[in-house]
Formats: sequence, structure tokens, C-alpha cells
Amino acid sequence: MKKSITLLCLILLFTGNLFYLFASPPSVPKYSDDYSQRNIIGKTDKFQFFDTEPVVLNQFQPTYPDFAYKAGVEGAVTLEVEIFADSTVGEIKVKKSLMSGPCGLDEAAIDAVKQWKYSPATINGKPVAVWFVLDVEFRLDDEKEIRKTSKFMIYDK
Repeated sequence: MKKSITLLCLILLFTGNLFYLFASPPSVPKYSDDYSQRNIIGKTDKFQFFDTEPVVLNQFQPTYPDFAYKAGVEGAVTLEVEIFADSTVGEIKVKKSLMSGPCGLDEAAIDAVKQWKYSPATINGKPVAVWFVLDVEFRLDDEKEIRKTSKFMIYDK
């Protein structure tokens, strides 16, 4: 029996497997160990698992740029938004552009989304940082109502 154990140890030693008998198993990282608790813009894992997704709590209509309004451009800008565990917004990427440029709808959508309030995604009740895809709608009919109301209020004063 003693010889067989010694022989087994020698075989394992020469094949390099003896280390694995006495080494501790590698530690498994926690869900939120990497960047999910630190607000490092653009470093959130794209494939973070979560139980509940982020929810937009306070959303308002984005400012419709005059050039886009006069040109009759309407539709949706699709954005990929990095939402940190503390509910703040990190990096924002345009996934589907509607009208880019300094006076375009893409910029208006990004400006609006930066100001919205969110509840973070969670895993087992703990908030985590995730990437979240959302659409920002631009509708001419809605904007016409807003502009009518604001003109009425300006003249009413």
C-alpha cells in the first residue's frame, strides 16, 4: 500500500499533476466584482447578468432641434446607455442614428437621456452596472402641441 501511494505521487510529480492535488481551487469572481460597482465610463461588462433591468423613473420629452423640426424629420434614435449601480449614466452610444450632427436628433436624444433618472439593474437585490438599450422618440405632432402651448403661455404673460 505504501509503495502504491509513493508510486502514485511520483507519477503525479513527473506529469505535473501533483500541484493540483495540494493547490487550492481558483476563486470564482463575484457577480459585481469587476466594474459594476465602480463608475468607470465605458468599462461595464456588455454581458452582465441581472434579475431586474433598469427602469426609467423620470423621463421627459427631448428638445426638438429647430432644423430637424422644420425639415420634418421624425422617428426614433436607438441608444445604448451605460447605467451604473448608483443610477448615474456613464457612456452613451448611438446604435441607430436618425440625424447626426451638432443640431441633430442624435445629440438631442443623448442630452435628454443624460438627464433622465433611473433605478439600477439588480442581481439578488444588489444594484449592478449594465448596458441598457432604449429608444428616444421624436414625433412632429407631439412637438407641434408643445410649441403651441409654449407660444400661448408666452403671449399670455
